[in-house]
Amino acid sequence: ENAIAMVREKEYGYTSTDGGVITSSLSAKWDLPWVSGLSLSGTFAYDYNKRYNKNYAGVVSYYTLNRTTGEYTESFGLNEHPSLNVRFDQGVSQTTNLRLAYVKTFNQVHNIDAFIGYEQNTTHSDMLSGGRSEFLSGAIHELFAGTADKEKQSSDGSAYETARQHYFGRIQYDYANKYMLQLQLRRDGSQNFAADRRWGWFPGVSAGWALSEESFMDGVGFIDFLKIRGSWGQLGNDNVAAFQYLTAYEFGNNATFGGTPYQGLVQSGVPNPEITWEVATNIDLGLEARMYGGKLGLDLDLFTTRRDNILAPRNASIPWYTGLQLPDENIGVVENKGIEFVLTHRGEINNNWTYSLNGNFTYVKNKVVDIDEVPNAEPYQDATGRPVGAELLYEVIGIFDDAADVETYPHLPGAKPGDPIIRDVNDDDEINSLDRVRQELTQTPEIIFGLNMNVSYKNFDLSLNWQGQAHAQIPGFTGLFYDPVATGNFPAYFYEDGWTYENTGGTKPAPDLTSTSTVDETTFQYFSSAFVRLKNAEFAYNVPNSLTKKIGIDACRIYVSGYNLFSIDHLKDLNIDPETITTDAPPPDRIINLGFSLTF
Repeated sequence: ENAIAMVREKEYGYTSTDGGVITSSLSAKWDLPWVSGLSLSGTFAYDYNKRYNKNYAGVVSYYTLNRTTGEYTESFGLNEHPSLNVRFDQGVSQTTNLRLAYVKTFNQVHNIDAFIGYEQNTTHSDMLSGGRSEFLSGAIHELFAGTADKEKQSSDGSAYETARQHYFGRIQYDYANKYMLQLQLRRDGSQNFAADRRWGWFPGVSAGWALSEESFMDGVGFIDFLKIRGSWGQLGNDNVAAFQYLTAYEFGNNATFGGTPYQGLVQSGVPNPEITWEVATNIDLGLEARMYGGKLGLDLDLFTTRRDNILAPRNASIPWYTGLQLPDENIGVVENKGIEFVLTHRGEINNNWTYSLNGNFTYVKNKVVDIDEVPNAEPYQDATGRPVGAELLYEVIGIFDDAADVETYPHLPGAKPGDPIIRDVNDDDEINSLDRVRQELTQTPEIIFGLNMNVSYKNFDLSLNWQGQAHAQIPGFTGLFYDPVATGNFPAYFYEDGWTYENTGGTKPAPDLTSTSTVDETTFQYFSSAFVRLKNAEFAYNVPNSLTKKIGIDACRIYVSGYNLFSIDHLKDLNIDPETITTDAPPPDRIINLGFSLTF
């Protein structure tokens, strides 16, 4: 069948989405007349959203060749009969914020900025869905036209509510913009925890000293501004499923008695009444400097974040075969350490040439300090001491050329020529889960950098924006199997020098004809997501005012600009954007613009 027609015609399937969002807010402020600098303000926000999704799947068939018999067998893509699924979601969020603030300057040198506040947020959401399959015709895409067989119909619905309260305050003082001190305190309450563990206190303090304002810096002529600062603070996290402190039940295990079906009720998990806030403690030391009349600037930060009482289930040490659905517990500790700096420089070569450079660099190293581990695991499989989210992967060291090659090295059950060779990490002459190795890189880059460049010559100017990242890896695909109708195109990268019966020395594994892939959870599946990209560029000419004013125009700018013009990365052949963490996000489009702007 014509592939283009299959994409365009609704009978082959489609997904349609309709929805809307309403956001609103009402704010008011009252400057209290009896105390100078004292004010009362409030904000109320109301947001509503809805979404209707309709997914119709038509019938698509294709044929595969049996090499032995020479016969073709008809196969179907996602389904043999048309099916329809619809879903409606709606939600409401309401937020109330009240604040009493005091801002005052005494004797022109003592500056005070303080406030106390209260905030409450509630949300409510509903979902309703239904589906039917085995439509007799593809002409009517409505639920009533589907099968009458109850076993091939589906319906579902749910609703949830959330509520949080916050009390907070801050007092900030500075003396003559030279010495700065700030104290803050939060008290947060969450529905996710039991009443006696619902509230958490989260304090913070920061201080700064502008050394350039001191008299002893008067003789240091090249320094325009110099400031050192430091901060310590804590924040809470309650991002877990609600009501885990309660013994909960869910519908399931239905049964039939006397020919009448009855709905069952079963306990859904093990409660944890001790669950409470996860706490992040942040420490930052910083330096700000401006030198040589603003020609050189530096912003430098050294920081560390330690997250204690991390909320996670104890799934590693409790075997899966126990059948227990475990709650989250405060059992983890993670630490992040890093450095971040921004370096700027601007200058003039002569009256016609000017330029500026702005570079930024961030390096963050995180590691798991304490987490639930599998008992007696191999040291190279431990998550402790390695980055958060580091995968356990089999290490690929080659490709099996033929059957004899398979027999010469330990392999997974069912291995065949064209499959990847897995390294026998523990040298026990067999390949199993003990040969998986915890990786040192994750999908989160440890290094992020950027550079903005601007050059001007008379009425011409050029700007370039570079950005990049390093020390990260992402999966280039999920599964390696050839099914062009049900799963889409097969990447050319894997076809080129891939193992086949005609190319037994291929450097890439053979694709499977089923979704059971031999390359999943291996290092072959992962690629470096490091890149350097020219994100934006613009070249422009500003028409002289002596010309524009003659035709009644204040300013005219003619420009050509581009987006995503140039990139160096390891994922071009896979058509994946290295900035994403998904395998189905192509690189952004390359866009060229030519235009002009007029000011009257």
